Amino acid sequence: MGETDRVGAYLPLDVATELGHALVAEVAKRVDAPYFCVKGPVATLAGARMPRVSMDVDVFVEPDRMEAFEKELNNAGWSRRPESFAQRLFNDHSRAYINPNWPCDIDVHRGFPGMLKPPTEIFASLTGHLQTYSLAGVEVLGVDRPAALLLEILHGLRSPDSKRHQQDLLYAKGLLEELCASATFRDDFVGLVRNVGAERTLAGVLPFLDLHSDRAFNDRGAYARWTAQSAGASRTLRWAIAIAQGQDYPRWKILREALLPSAEDLSIEKPDVTSEAGWRVRVARVRAGLASLPSLVSSLFKRTISSGRALGADESRWNATSPVRKADAAPSRASGPSEATRRPGRRRTAGYRLEHVARVPAGGNEYVLPLTGQLAQPLFLSATAVDLMEMLVHGEATPEELVAVVAEEQNVDAVEVAQPIEDFLRQLTDLRVLANTVGDSSSREEENYA
Repeated sequence: MGETDRVGAYLPLDVATELGHALVAEVAKRVDAPYFCVKGPVATLAGARMPRVSMDVDVFVEPDRMEAFEKELNNAGWSRRPESFAQRLFNDHSRAYINPNWPCDIDVHRGFPGMLKPPTEIFASLTGHLQTYSLAGVEVLGVDRPAALLLEILHGLRSPDSKRHQQDLLYAKGLLEELCASATFRDDFVGLVRNVGAERTLAGVLPFLDLHSDRAFNDRGAYARWTAQSAGASRTLRWAIAIAQGQDYPRWKILREALLPSAEDLSIEKPDVTSEAGWRVRVARVRAGLASLPSLVSSLFKRTISSGRALGADESRWNATSPVRKADAAPSRASGPSEATRRPGRRRTAGYRLEHVARVPAGGNEYVLPLTGQLAQPLFLSATAVDLMEMLVHGEATPEELVAVVAEEQNVDAVEVAQPIEDFLRQLTDLRVLANTVGDSSSREEENYA
């Protein structure tokens, strides 16, 4: 008999990220928010990186519509990941959302490290480099190959200690050099780099391109912060840069948080540290900060001079909210997507049709996310459930004929399976996976399985 189940902690990570892209596309549609996805499977489909499982869903949303998008995301059960003051200070380009039933985050971007222009200009520039991808059977907007390569390179440069990101960086740089043999592609890529303000961050990194630093715009201290992070600078130096810039907060507040973080912040950054040990952490941090002060002043002075001007302040920041914990990631799918099974038989008007859903096949089984009504957690459908559903949707059997088919296969009386099948169909209808179209003109429409 077909089985359906709501999935939570055991939702495979690769399935979750694919369904997550369909989810953000639906959220954006509901609030009329221009959006596009970056990194992850979009980068793989664009040919900008080798295939691998992604940890997050990364989405850019038009700054003016971000509040509406995030409110709808909240309505779907997603909450802000708790952040310490330091995490908010050093990670101002995006904010992460979590759901206890999903093993992945959704990162909502307003910018990207290494892109020094204001968020509105970054979004507008990347909007000129979009195409449509099919993820979980749903059309999702994502960046094209030039933009995907730029993002992969910048992401690799800001993570010098990550072996995985360094591999992605080498792959993207090698591919970019090959593609830039075409003058058209090269001009397109260089134009994008200039439009998002990434010339300074990439100067010297891509020797096969003629990139010149443009200091004509105020990067609000972003370049100094970028150079510190991409060079693998200590956290102490990054604190010093933030204090010198007065980055988004009064300098006294940044200094206080650097030396004496709150108990709440310590619990977020070091969840295994007890309250008693927390005081020792604070004392050690004060001592380390005072001991490194002379070298920090020297280093900071050099960075300020090399930037060509005083370090400036940035735009307003966000604050953390709901403390929801992230679910543990489940193992990835063992097999790739497979075609849904179809029973032979004559075609007729279907009594059921698929609602708007996202679907990810997994070894004959299927994960389904209903996208109509309240956005809930994904469902797991067994291979038998998928088979029965397909027979109905494609008009290969009526519900009554399904009873006969199942009874024959299981060698039982039809009466024994009639009620379970009725319950199964009612469940799929209640969960907005199927719609009963008996007497509805829409039942004559052809439904395609993505």
